[in-house]
Amino acid sequence: MRLLVIRLAEEKRQEFDRHWNIAEKQWDELISSRKKFYEERHMKSEFRLWPEEEAFVQAQAARRADGLEPEAIPGELQNWQERAEDEVRRLIEEQKRELLAKWKEADLRWENYLAERQSGVSG
Repeated sequence: MRLLVIRLAEEKRQEFDRHWNIAEKQWDELISSRKKFYEERHMKSEFRLWPEEEAFVQAQAARRADGLEPEAIPGELQNWQERAEDEVRRLIEEQKRELLAKWKEADLRWENYLAERQSGVSG
């Protein structure tokens, strides 16, 4: 009887571990595909999880620590493409604004340099 209890407990633990392995694999695949999407667009800023993703990771860690089964990845996290495209567009616009500001600053310095040279030549 005692061996049966031990065997059942071991089978339950193995099934628990198997469920967590599947959940972790699904999560890793989701994040890998999102990171690849981000990197393919040559974004300057570092890839980061969204706040909702961070919360999900923390909730999953708490569930595992409490001996609970993993939760399914929420639909809004699985359907990340549209949000990621919006984020990339926003980051590109931000980079454009930064480059334009640098260009204007360089142009102004150039004009000031030319003005100084012109006043030095005619002065």
